[in-house]
Formats: sequence, structure tokens, C-alpha cells
Amino acid sequence: MRRIIIAIYKLPLWKSIIILILLSYIIPILIPQISNTPRPNMLNETLFFGFYAILLAPLMETFTGQILPYYILKETFGCKVIGISICSGIIFGLYHLYSPDYAVHAGIVGCLYQLWYIVYKKHYSDFKAFLIISSVHALHNSVAFLLNYLH
Repeated sequence: MRRIIIAIYKLPLWKSIIILILLSYIIPILIPQISNTPRPNMLNETLFFGFYAILLAPLMETFTGQILPYYILKETFGCKVIGISICSGIIFGLYHLYSPDYAVHAGIVGCLYQLWYIVYKKHYSDFKAFLIISSVHALHNSVAFLLNYLH
């Protein structure tokens, strides 16, 4: 795990963000059960849902799914990165209970977001790490929203 963190840390920010976004879309392809899972139908949703999914949810989920678990588990209990990432992934998966498979996909992405948050936190500041992960999450949701809309 340490080697992965060091490798991410050494990458320029833009490269690590591209890798994170690509991984979040490649996971369903690598796990066939996830790629066949129905996603929430955003076409029938209101503009508010788009606003929520693209702007509000990434901020709230990053705070409660990455920042709080990090501080509670690391600062209070002294947990290691792998434990923090797994717990964060479980929390993140629970936010996305559209189906069990979709929750697994979201859980894996939540683990990745946590891992990247920890790297960015060490490289930049807490707030900048929060903004980066929230932005990546918002970008992910924007692409999903647009693909759903165009489909």
C-alpha cells in the first residue's frame, strides 16, 4: 500500500486525477456483475436531482465519506491507510444502494477516493484535498448524468 501511495504522490496532480477518474469508470468493466447493474434513471429526474448529484452530493459525501472517517479512524484510533480506505469505501457504498452491485462499485470508488484524499492531504492541505476529491466526484457524476441523458 505504501508503494501505491508513493507512486500517486509522485505524479503530477493532473495525471493522478485522470488516473482516478479512469479507474472509477474501468471498475465496472473489470467486474461483469457491476457493468450489468441498472443505474439510477436520471432522465426522469428533475433538474434538482442533477444539481444535487453534481454539486451537493460530492461535497457532502466527500466530507462524510472521506474526511470524517479519516479523522475519526486515523486521529482517534490510529488506524492504518488500508483500514481507513476500506471503512470509507463501505460508507461510500452505503450512500449508493441502488442495487447491491452498484453499492460494491461505489464502495470500491470510495476506497480510491479515500486513498487519493490521503495522498493529497499530505501533498497539499486538508481543504485543497477536499476540493480535489469533491471535484473529481462531481466530474464523475456529471459524466454519468450526461451519458444517461444522451443514452
